[in-house]
Amino acid sequence: MTSAQSADEDILGGAKSTGIFGRTGGESLTPCWQDRELRIDSPTSALQIRPGEHVIDTMDDVEDTKGNNGDLGRLTITNIRLIWASLRLAKCNISIGLDCITSIFTRSATSKLRGPTQALYIGAKMRGTTFEFIFTNAAAGDAAANVARMFGTVQGVHKAYTSTRLYRDLKLRSPVIRNNTLSILPLEQIYDKVHGVWGLSSGRGVLGIMYITNVRVVWHAQATLDYNMSMPYLIMDSVRSQPSKYGPALVIQTSAASGNYLLGFRIDPIEKLKEVGKYVKKLWRMFHETPVFGVEFAGGGNVYVSPHPSLDTDDDDAPLVDDTYTHTFSESPFPSSYVSVVAGDHDVTYDPDLGLAVERIPVEGVTMAQLWRSG
Repeated sequence: MTSAQSADEDILGGAKSTGIFGRTGGESLTPCWQDRELRIDSPTSALQIRPGEHVIDTMDDVEDTKGNNGDLGRLTITNIRLIWASLRLAKCNISIGLDCITSIFTRSATSKLRGPTQALYIGAKMRGTTFEFIFTNAAAGDAAANVARMFGTVQGVHKAYTSTRLYRDLKLRSPVIRNNTLSILPLEQIYDKVHGVWGLSSGRGVLGIMYITNVRVVWHAQATLDYNMSMPYLIMDSVRSQPSKYGPALVIQTSAASGNYLLGFRIDPIEKLKEVGKYVKKLWRMFHETPVFGVEFAGGGNVYVSPHPSLDTDDDDAPLVDDTYTHTFSESPFPSSYVSVVAGDHDVTYDPDLGLAVERIPVEGVTMAQLWRSG
């Protein structure tokens, strides 16, 4: 438990919900796992498109060269994950959440269906275990064009996902307030702006302003704009009323994946607290029926770029690859064919033109000299 979380619980007292925002039983909603987890050989129900998820591209005759070489399947790319499903056996399938992906590149592979060919390599990581997936497009036609299509779409969608984390991640002390107002996301609408909201999540009360939108709740201190919290509905585990040492409070608890934070807010008079609390709770429940993940991709290289680029490199984001990690296959609950042993951050090769060791270029066949000339 962090010091901030401990202070939250101290000031809120750990008491049960008072129920002034409505019923208190069964408050938690089904969490979204599809973008944050990696699942292999799951029941077919896990492959169903969930609310808020939409298909961006579908490719038939794609071979899982790493785990099921020679087995054709369908690769589906959505706004939150990649899904590969065998055409022969329904139980053979892969769901890769975009949040798990650490690397995307093309390289030669040996396919039982196409022999030596270019393939799409996906590096992924979940709960300290690293994975490697290799997909070969075995459809008739130009193999290079087929893999280029896979690479371009997957890379573009992943970039769109990583640049829109404000829709899905809890952010504390981030630059979400500009010119004394909330900086609106492309798919966001402000529904209400509430003055006189005391933030109780620092071991003391701080007077501030709360914005309620269609995708999140944002609070910032009135005197210090960078003292703020951006709380997407997607990561809320519960919205309830709870006693605090300052009186009844609106309490937002985040999911386990978001740190299990307790974020408390005091609003006077009590009637206003009830009104705001009921409104936030209603929007939270409505959001989970039709969530907005914020990922937009139209193909052809049209990728949404975050208006807050600094947010995409926060210290609390997991590193792409843990360079100290080694893995024993027997410890993994996943098929060992997908588990990757990592020796370093990147694939390094010697470049004779530079006379230096450099990171391998993601697209095979392209030289450092060609990249230099194109720049």
